[in-house]
Amino acid sequence: MSKNKKIITAVVAVVAAVLLFVAGYLLSGKLFPVKTDTDAQEQTTAGEVTTTTQDNTDSAQEDEATEDEEPFEYLYILTDEKLGSGEIKVSKAEYEYYCTSLYSALVSNAFQYDYYYGLGAGVKYTGFDWTKLPGEQKCEIEQDGKTFETYDDYIKYLAELQLSITKSCVEYARLNSITLTEEDQKEIDASVQEIRESCEAEGYDLVTYFKKFCGEGMTEELFINIITERYIENKVDYVKEELLYSHYYTSELIEEEYNANEKLYGQVTLRNYIVVAAKDDSGAVYEASMNAAKKEADVFADLVTDEKSFIVRASEKVRKNNNEKYAEILIEDSYTLLKNISYEELGTQTSDEDFADWAFDTSRKAGDVYVAKIDGTGYGVYMITEPVHKPASTYTYDVRHVLVQFPEEGEKDTSTKVTLLDPADYDVTVDINIYPESTADHALYMKAQGLLEEYLAGECTEESFAELAKQHSADGNASTGGIYEGVYEGDMVSAFENWALEKDRKKGDVGIVESVYGYHIMYFVGREELTDWEDAVKDTMVIAYINDFISELSGSYTLSVEAVEDSELQELYKGTIKYYEDFIAGLQ
Repeated sequence: MSKNKKIITAVVAVVAAVLLFVAGYLLSGKLFPVKTDTDAQEQTTAGEVTTTTQDNTDSAQEDEATEDEEPFEYLYILTDEKLGSGEIKVSKAEYEYYCTSLYSALVSNAFQYDYYYGLGAGVKYTGFDWTKLPGEQKCEIEQDGKTFETYDDYIKYLAELQLSITKSCVEYARLNSITLTEEDQKEIDASVQEIRESCEAEGYDLVTYFKKFCGEGMTEELFINIITERYIENKVDYVKEELLYSHYYTSELIEEEYNANEKLYGQVTLRNYIVVAAKDDSGAVYEASMNAAKKEADVFADLVTDEKSFIVRASEKVRKNNNEKYAEILIEDSYTLLKNISYEELGTQTSDEDFADWAFDTSRKAGDVYVAKIDGTGYGVYMITEPVHKPASTYTYDVRHVLVQFPEEGEKDTSTKVTLLDPADYDVTVDINIYPESTADHALYMKAQGLLEEYLAGECTEESFAELAKQHSADGNASTGGIYEGVYEGDMVSAFENWALEKDRKKGDVGIVESVYGYHIMYFVGREELTDWEDAVKDTMVIAYINDFISELSGSYTLSVEAVEDSELQELYKGTIKYYEDFIAGLQ
């Protein structure tokens, strides 16, 4: 067996008991698993729960089902939800399993860093030393407003937290008749079989493995029940999400939420240019240099009148500062762009506490300018280009283009006179995003514009543009007529993408944009909206609602854990450490 295959097998064996378990997302700070898309079938569960049931009615608005669409099976929960309350009894074996699973996840993560990057990397990158018992290590993690003296305390907290969540969700499912499907049961059986095979590959049968790493009380039957309960928890999460997304949060409620919390959901788009102050040998900014940066930023702010002048002036400042990437920065329009940025994100841009409030003031308009201090750096000049607005939609788009490529070597021609064609002369929309005074290669641009004029003088169809691309494009997709289909936002350079995603863009629009590759003669085919602002707001509302729901639900129950000797847990932890130590010894 190769060294890499052996490490993978070892990791699988040690974390086998963590399969379908919450350890991973708890350690990453998340609260919920991925929702499982399931339907209903009754499934009995173990775990003794003593409860009293209470009815809780949500005011909700149901969407009417269409004729060819069956109504969601759990709609009754909207008006007849039962939370319940009482005592949840947890066996010693269950508690030990949760603790050892969480511990195994910590060890596995730290060990892999050590294995791939050298001893000490695990501690450096995770803060956890897998060679030491958790009670011997100070824990720097803070979660839910709590701090922990040692990793032992942290593991026990997480185990009890997840037990409360899982067990209360299981009881919620029972009270509200939420059940698993035959497909779910097949997945559970397949997962158990996968774990069994992983253990056998390491020389253990399943029961022996559990007793060695999870405690004497763990049996195959109990393990299957733990997995089943995790599936039920996932099902509860799915049902709640489906009810909220499809049957509760109407457009009216979402609009109301947005208007009440515009700073939470809204976005602004700005241009920015940073005047960097000089620093001494230690990296500290000179005070006099900060004053000079402020003066330069104020002059910059006074001279810019609109977005175009901001971009040109910023690029000229970069050139005068002898920046080697001047040409690239000049072409790449995103250099000065802060697009669709949130209030929270904007608050991290500067040291000015008033800046984000200024930008999100509803009286702001395009062209408004603000100069803000950036501690340790200098001063930033910010211009509003799109005032506070609803979260931007995301799209895929289809576009054709002809690439007139910059030469790989040799100087670019900046002597040829650039004369832009007049869009008003044509029946189709012609949108050229080029600034004659700053374009990189004047002669090459005029060649690109000549090709566009050739197209505009012809039939002006998608087919004729495709032929133009086949004949003249330097891109690799020339043979397909220069087509790019199903392009996701962020996949292309910003000049290309910004043109394609212009909000008023329609099929048949043409134009020219400049990127680091050259000039792109564009033909817009179409786009598909993936998410809109309502989805963005709804996502935030659903997450907040479910977090509150889980907190309220688990808080309604009292966890009662059978007494566990701490020495027994420590022995199990030592067994895990020895397993990894033996593995390393086997490599030598």
